[in-house]
Order: sequence, then C-alpha cells, then structure tokens
Amino acid sequence: MHKLWSIIKMEFKLEFAYPITWVFFLVLPIVFTMVIGAALGGSAAMQQDEGRDLRPFLLIYDQDQSGLSTALTRTLLESQTIKAEIIFQSEEFSEELRNQLQGYLSIPKGFGDEIIAGQPTSLKLEVAGGDFSSVSIENSIRSAMQHTTASMSAAQGALLIYGDLNPQMTTEKQQQYLAKSMEQAQILLAESPIFKLEIIQPDPSNQSPNGLAGFNQSSAGQLVTWSLITLVGGSVIFARDREDGTYQRQFTTPTPKSVYFAGKILSRLLMGLIQMLILVFFGVYALKVNWGNDPILLILFLTVFSFTGTTLGLMLGAFAKTAKQADNITPLVSMLMAALGGAWWPLEITPPLYQTVVRALPSTWAMVGFNGIILKGYTFVDVLPEILVILTFGIAFSVIGIWRLGRQD
Repeated sequence: MHKLWSIIKMEFKLEFAYPITWVFFLVLPIVFTMVIGAALGGSAAMQQDEGRDLRPFLLIYDQDQSGLSTALTRTLLESQTIKAEIIFQSEEFSEELRNQLQGYLSIPKGFGDEIIAGQPTSLKLEVAGGDFSSVSIENSIRSAMQHTTASMSAAQGALLIYGDLNPQMTTEKQQQYLAKSMEQAQILLAESPIFKLEIIQPDPSNQSPNGLAGFNQSSAGQLVTWSLITLVGGSVIFARDREDGTYQRQFTTPTPKSVYFAGKILSRLLMGLIQMLILVFFGVYALKVNWGNDPILLILFLTVFSFTGTTLGLMLGAFAKTAKQADNITPLVSMLMAALGGAWWPLEITPPLYQTVVRALPSTWAMVGFNGIILKGYTFVDVLPEILVILTFGIAFSVIGIWRLGRQD
C-alpha cells in the first residue's frame, strides 16, 4: 500500500509541476463551458433569476374541469422546472401564443369520470420537438401524473374503508368524499399511472436546434471533453516510461507489476475524477445545472467513466512509439471522441443512423448517461446499462494495453 501511494503522489507532483497544467485542467474547461453554454442558450434558471422566466412554456387546455383535472393542473402550475398556464376555451389559444410554446397539453372532457370509473384514458401532449425543453415538459407531466395517480390511489382506499363503514352512502356522497380525499391524500408511490400520456412530435426535419442545449449541454459536454484530455493524457506517461527505460527498470525492483499498473491507473483516474467533480460543482452553483438528486450515483458514474478514459490512455500509450507521438494523439483522440459522442452538440439533432453508429464510442454512452441524470432524473436502474457498457470498454482497453506492454518487456 505504501508503494502504491508513493506512485500516486509522484504522478500528481509530475503532472502539476508546471502552471500550464492548470490551464488545461481547470481554466479552459470552465471558459469553454460558459462560452459554449451561453451560445447554446444559457440556463433558464439563471435567466429566471434575472427577471426573465425562460423556463419551457406549457399551455394546458382543461376541457374537463373536474377535481382530478384540477389536481393535475395544480401540480403543473406549481412546477419549478416549467412555466405552465391554463385555458378553458380553445379560442384563447392564439397563433401568437402557439409560437411561444414548447408544449400544449389537452385534458379531454370526461377525464375525471373515466378515472373514477376505473376506465383507461389518455392525455395528449403536443411538443415543439425532441429538444431539452420538450424533455423537461414531458418529465414534469409524467411526475404530475404520478402525483395524481398516488393521490387517487389513496383516496380510493379511503373511500373503500369509509364505504364499508357507511353502506348507505349515495353515489353523490361517494364522489364528494372521493374529491375531498383527493385533496388530502399524500404522495404515494405508484408502479404505473392509471392514465397514459400520448406525445405528438413534429417532423424531425422541421425541428430547429436553437433551443437544444444551453448549460445543460455544455456542462456535461465540456466535462467529457476536458476530462478525456486529462485521462487519455496518461498515454504520455506510459509511453515515456517505456521510452526512457523506467518501465523496464521498475521490474528489477521488488515492486510487483500489479502495483505499478495500479498506481499509474489510480493516479490518472483520481486526476480525472477531481477535475470532473470541480466542473460538476461549477455547473451546479454557477450555471444552475441540475446534476441530479443522487450524488452517490453521480460519483459512481463519474468513476466508471474516469476508469475507462484512463485505460484508453493506457492502451494508446502501449501502442505509441514515443512519448511525443502519444502527446500528439491525446488531444486528437479525446476531442474527436468527445465531439462524435455528442459532447459538442446534442445527439438529438443528428440523423438516427449517426446516433446508432456512434454508440461504438464510450463517450456516446457517457453523454447519454449524463443527459439522463441532468434532464430525466435517472436512477441507478435507469443508468445501469450505460454504466455496464462504459465499464466494458474500460476493461477491454486495460486488457489490450497491459497485454501490449507485456509483450514489450
């Protein structure tokens, strides 16, 4: 353990011995995150703080006006992530208002009666496109649906018990009691909603990319870009050690190969993880980016990505002929992989074939996972496929890299 820790400390001292390292490690990532994020639309939360509420705008057309539809719309109107307004007549829905919308939710007449009767029903949501605003609206509506479903479940349970105690209660009294119970019901977990959301999207060829990103995109995208440069930069270390004979001399000492590789990999992994955590904190507190509600899950995801980036550097360093060659290919590979994987622009604006092809890159899976955590509130189960795929990449890179170095002993 002492030898392992000595290798890690030595790598940190060598890496940060020159001030220029801090430029690439901290200054440029923050600058690019701010500039690109501002160019892509900035943060609606920050603009709201400045007096301009630019949250995604949802218009609700409540044709039912029942207790259930009121409960649903009340939850949406109280949302902190979207701006919602309600209308009760279709003529209020002007063309000028339509141009300002990112979403239009229609609650059909009879919605409440069908729910109370236990019949399946649906809501229709028209969205402006497959951008981040539309995703936020969709998630807010689904959350409100779960809220209403849970309240309905609690109210029906209360009505069932109350009905057994009062068998003479009329249908009208039952509905009144159910409505009152709905207002008092607490949020309960519901495995599936008792009504579904139908999403209507326009032709993708007519979508505009202007509303697609902001700091949500740049915070995750630049984190992937610059952390890859740090992580893959380990290729220079492995190539340099092999070139100057340090790698060969290392194994004439009592230090096992496993300790050598573990020290090199862990030192680079920790550098990348520290850099990513700094960028996450900057995104949360300076740019108002919501990096999810599960810090343990986020750290796990960052660690897995950091491991894969480090082992990619190990593999490239094993194949590079010289340290200079490794130094030249590090930014090229890192930036190319980040750009193709959706770190520089949202994958949503690319053709479906492109989105399929770039899944051959770990950076793509990283961006899918990060966007899921930021925009959709992914849980561990939701992001597990991305974690497993990224981890598989990392294991493959490490096996290939160590095998290649082993042949050069």
